[in-house]
Amino acid sequence: MKREDRIFYFLLATVSLLMAYIILAAEATFDKGDGIQHYLIARYSWKHPELLLHHWGKPAFTLISSPFAQLGIKGIALFNLLSATLSAWCAYRIALRFSIAMPWLLPVLLFFSNIYFAVINSGLTEPLFGLVLIASIWLFIEKKYLISALLVSFLPFVRSEGYMMLPLFAIMLLYRGRPLYLPLLGTGFAVYSLVGGMVYGDLFWIIHQNPYTGAADIYGHGELLHFIKNFDLIWGTVLFMIFLLGCCFFFGHLWTNRQKISWLGFSGIPSLRRREEKAGDDHYLPEELLLVYGSFGIYFIAHSIFWWKGIYGSLGLLRVIAAIMPAGALIALRGISGISQ
Repeated sequence: MKREDRIFYFLLATVSLLMAYIILAAEATFDKGDGIQHYLIARYSWKHPELLLHHWGKPAFTLISSPFAQLGIKGIALFNLLSATLSAWCAYRIALRFSIAMPWLLPVLLFFSNIYFAVINSGLTEPLFGLVLIASIWLFIEKKYLISALLVSFLPFVRSEGYMMLPLFAIMLLYRGRPLYLPLLGTGFAVYSLVGGMVYGDLFWIIHQNPYTGAADIYGHGELLHFIKNFDLIWGTVLFMIFLLGCCFFFGHLWTNRQKISWLGFSGIPSLRRREEKAGDDHYLPEELLLVYGSFGIYFIAHSIFWWKGIYGSLGLLRVIAAIMPAGALIALRGISGISQ
């Protein structure tokens, strides 16, 4: 085992054990609203199987978390801790592929962003969403395109924002010359449509039972820059500055090597592939741009617009950003890597 591997696993074990102690010792969870509701749906889904298709409860989250929920509220919080631990591991493997310096810092960058640290001790869906997304990215980078496409297809059934991630994977499948895998991105939707169709008698129940339409007058709206203005509560000041540096260093690198990435303009997919294959150290540049920075950017911007316009049941909740923090930790690591070099 390499030295950086030993450091990584030591830090990962340390922060995971610390979080486990906090969860077991705490007298309450971070979230007493949605988190409790998700926990109850997951726990009682074994007695009431119809809850496994509860649209708001998120069917994939309910199914996967239900064994842990049988242990009580602390059980589902430990499930979220497991999701966070696995997310850090996947992010570490990605960082090694991207040749980012000091990848062993990822457990610290992920666990100690303010909102992520808090959300772990809850029954919320954000940690599992982050795990499924970062695991799908890692599998894609490892050229396990089929498994990656299948896994990410179920992301919308962990959190609805998963639908926004599917086009990014579709673009990358085309880019890597795997167009035959595109239909696999609809696997999750097809499976739950068929299962729900048998239960509800409506193949389009996912659309017809959407719980996030209307009620704008109840949920309200706010500033477009709401999440940016609350950076200190989401990241903490230091981590936010490191995150911004990661954005600056990466896009500075893109600009410096803009001849290699002219595909962002009007070049076709075939020429894109030939151009990228000659990029050497930048072989994974498209994956990092679209799947890491792209997923974070789309998610963050979408939630900013949702709250600004008062749509899709947005309450301007800061904790929703925790769902994309594994990608955010990789971006922050770019910042530290840029400083060190």
